[in-house]
Amino acid sequence: MDTRTIVVLEGDETGQELLEEALRVLQSDVIGVELEFPCKQMVLDCIGHGVLLNCTHDYTLRMLPPYIITEQEVDRAISVLKRVFKNAKPPAA
Repeated sequence: MDTRTIVVLEGDETGQELLEEALRVLQSDVIGVELEFPCKQMVLDCIGHGVLLNCTHDYTLRMLPPYIITEQEVDRAISVLKRVFKNAKPPAA
């Protein structure tokens, strides 16, 4: 299994662009995004907008895109993820 890690920092446009590309290209692979803060609320926000993913080890978003997915579904998932990442608030230290 080929493993790639995408680390997204707060306000990191490059990490968000890599996530978008991963959704478009790796449609049959597991996509993991390691964050610097707990991501449970992000999962709940995505589910609330119809995008199913989960949080593993508190800091990793895990997505399993379906084998069959339309371009419109990918665009919708990316739109939801962008909104959720933009609104994500890391807990105060």
